[in-house]
Amino acid sequence: MNEQHLLSPGPLLGEDGNLVECGFAYSLVKTYERNKIKARKGRIKEWDYYYVGNKERGIALTIDDNGYMYAICSLLPSAQNYDHIYTLIAIPSCILFGLSQIAVFFFCKEKKRDPKQDEISEKTSLKDLFRVVKENKPLRASVFAILIYYAGSSMMIGFGVTYFYLVYGYGGGKGGTIMTVFTVMYVLGTLGSQFLFGALSKRFKKQTLLTWSAFITIAAYVVMFIIGVPIFGDHPLAYNFNSTASGLGYALGGTVWLLYIPPVIFFAGEGVFYLVLLLMMQNSIEYNEWKFGSRRESVIFSWRPLDAKFGSAIQKGVIYLTLLLSGLFTAVIHDLSGAETSMAESISNDADQSVFYPVYTSK
Repeated sequence: MNEQHLLSPGPLLGEDGNLVECGFAYSLVKTYERNKIKARKGRIKEWDYYYVGNKERGIALTIDDNGYMYAICSLLPSAQNYDHIYTLIAIPSCILFGLSQIAVFFFCKEKKRDPKQDEISEKTSLKDLFRVVKENKPLRASVFAILIYYAGSSMMIGFGVTYFYLVYGYGGGKGGTIMTVFTVMYVLGTLGSQFLFGALSKRFKKQTLLTWSAFITIAAYVVMFIIGVPIFGDHPLAYNFNSTASGLGYALGGTVWLLYIPPVIFFAGEGVFYLVLLLMMQNSIEYNEWKFGSRRESVIFSWRPLDAKFGSAIQKGVIYLTLLLSGLFTAVIHDLSGAETSMAESISNDADQSVFYPVYTSK
């Protein structure tokens, strides 16, 4: 089954739900039958991908049904009509995504290519990824700083989400609604940093922006700790004593609203900090061309997603290790996984009666 070869016409899946054969084809030769899939309906993910382009421009479109994405609807206050809510979320999201792709296609043009740099890029190997970071001192500093940023910010969010679920509960009624509002604060803070960054970068040096954005972020996290952790009594300062409240009534009632002030500030600070790091990485490309005669743009920018993967791995390792050592692993991970599974199964059972699942078959 691991051998790759030209596919022959016939069914895509066997009666056991597995692929009949692995390989490739130059046209749609396999017939897809959804009823042969043995997994639960909520776990089925289907998509179709289209790309049209030339040497200068390209546009990619994806049509998909990701199954568990329905679970996001359960985080909304008093969400019952999941398919309707999902539609209200999905349609504007798809329109915005489509408009962004169209804008890139029509308004973004690739700069004139340098034959010398193209020749250098064609000879690039995996070793160059590590060679360039060894030789380029500014890039080395940027790569290390971005790694620390990814690991640190994701770790704070990971611990914060786990803590929220322990203190305020997991689900749409209380904890889930708080996290939904918290996500809105994340959007506001991030967008705010991007809108302000142009003006800030013209007025202040990058070092000044790094220093003050880091200071503001840390200060906001300290305030968040004071508000959200019960250090002055049995309950945190941000708390709603009305046990019968749910949804937005709970998330905005009592003093819970205090939770939403610090996130706007520290997410904005993190946004400015991250944008400065990206500028530093961009500058290291110019440095590489000046010092060694080659830009190595693709190699240098490959370090950003690689840092993201390493940072995520560090975050997951530290959080899981902390939960294991504290004895909370079963209470948190097992219970949340069970809740998510039950939620997805319930949504899938409801959706079977009213949701259209796109199926792509060969006629």
